[in-house]
Amino acid sequence: MAHAHYLSYTEADLDPITRLEWLDDLMFAAIDGDPVALDHAADAWEKTRDELGENAIEESRQQYMRRAQSVWHSLREQPNHPPHKVFAAIEIISLLATKPH
Repeated sequence: MAHAHYLSYTEADLDPITRLEWLDDLMFAAIDGDPVALDHAADAWEKTRDELGENAIEESRQQYMRRAQSVWHSLREQPNHPPHKVFAAIEIISLLATKPH
């Protein structure tokens, strides 16, 4: 299964560095329109944020936001842009802009 690495770890099994690397893989795949990654992005983001704290993931949040905004801006200028990729970028932007509850 191509997406096994998204599901093969529970967050508790990962040290903070490995966990951030895992989150990077997941979030960048989601931003690029991977539907499985997008399905898991919100839960993975929220759990990582809750366990590591806002400060620990702020740099990652900024990187994901820049990437998602870049994808969104470049795709919307294309006449036949893939709608699922535009949707994925907007979903991630929305997720990252939402304050924790």
